[in-house]
Amino acid sequence: DAAEEGAACMRDFDRREAQTPPEVGRADLSEVILRLLDLGLGNPEDFPFLDPPERRQISDGWQLLRELGAVDDEGNLTRTGRRMARLPLDPRSARILVEAAREHCLREAVVLASALSIPDPRERPEGKEEAAKQAQRPFEDKQSDFLTLLNIHEACEKAMDGEASGNRLRKFCQKHWLSYPRMRDWREAAKQVSRLLAEDPELDPGRQKGS
Repeated sequence: DAAEEGAACMRDFDRREAQTPPEVGRADLSEVILRLLDLGLGNPEDFPFLDPPERRQISDGWQLLRELGAVDDEGNLTRTGRRMARLPLDPRSARILVEAAREHCLREAVVLASALSIPDPRERPEGKEEAAKQAQRPFEDKQSDFLTLLNIHEACEKAMDGEASGNRLRKFCQKHWLSYPRMRDWREAAKQVSRLLAEDPELDPGRQKGS
């Protein structure tokens, strides 16, 4: 009855923590460490975090940066690491772009790395899954979900035809059951990353083959 449901709700409430645990205690700290090093703010282990993370988290962050070639064995930023630090992406995605520049596929990598920074833009509303699936079928690549995302972006840019019209983007999203805010953020992220890359002659997508 209502009284029992009320009591169950109170018990559930009482079991909850008084405050949500700080995100720094749950997050991957590799990006934080990379930023601290690039800004010259000293040893990450000594940084005065408001809520200090566990040593294990910092150790894991260092390990990932070493694996990505962003820092050397002494904990100093490498040339690759400095390039990665300039990009508004997590270290894994930033490292993909550095490597993509060497493989002459940077333009496509920018699109995909930017896509990884947002939730999937494809929508499948309950009860309308089949309609959404049919609308998105032209983008589908059975071999790779990454190629599917690339197809979505290419089709969107073709539909926009160089314009910045929000209405045109909204119509494209409605036609293909895509999230307008996510597509907008995706396009803006890709443009921002491209602008930052253009500041580094060795990573300028405009100088890459096939672009």
